[in-house]
Amino acid sequence: MSRAWEVDFVAVSAALGEPMSAVAEALGSAGALRAGELLRTLQGSTKSARAIALAAALAQVVTDLERMELQ
Repeated sequence: MSRAWEVDFVAVSAALGEPMSAVAEALGSAGALRAGELLRTLQGSTKSARAIALAAALAQVVTDLERMELQ
């Protein structure tokens, strides 16, 4: 798990339907910077890019959770 926790926070928040503006506000400027590309992509207007980015980020979250269960 080498990515910033903020990336996972953004991914799970998006999956739960939280508005990205509220997520970015909750993270603050430093956290939003660490969430970087995912946050920008999920705030974008291209639906397919948002779907791909969210699926990839959630796949990482699930993989990490599975890894934790196996330990």
